[in-house]
Amino acid sequence: GRTAIPRTFIAALWWLRHSVSTRTGSTLDLPISWMGGLPEGFESRLTPRCYGTHLVVHLPSREDLICFKVYAAADVGVGRHTEDLAALRPTFEDLRKGARWAHSQDLSEGFRTMLIGLLRYMGCDDAEEAVPNDD
Repeated sequence: GRTAIPRTFIAALWWLRHSVSTRTGSTLDLPISWMGGLPEGFESRLTPRCYGTHLVVHLPSREDLICFKVYAAADVGVGRHTEDLAALRPTFEDLRKGARWAHSQDLSEGFRTMLIGLLRYMGCDDAEEAVPNDD
């Protein structure tokens, strides 16, 4: 079977990426979005979890995890990411929001097509309308 990566570890990696990109961008006087954006309000939704007296891990919210999983599932196709996404029990609105964020990270028509396919796979009848067309 597959070895599960703990949610806390994944959260720590996302936070580390964001923290490093923010500090680097600030040092180099780059715009905040220079390395790709996190979902709007990401930092305000983080939940700290303490492990012992010296380690605090900030966990992303369910809302943000859905965004990340929508991106990954659309990019890779049916498999572990769609299973993880289904386990989060997203509403159709959660999926639409995740798809809009994922599309903001990759504006290509090919990725948009994959997002629409994912939304349809997950049961969204209005998949095409949910993902903006930048034409």
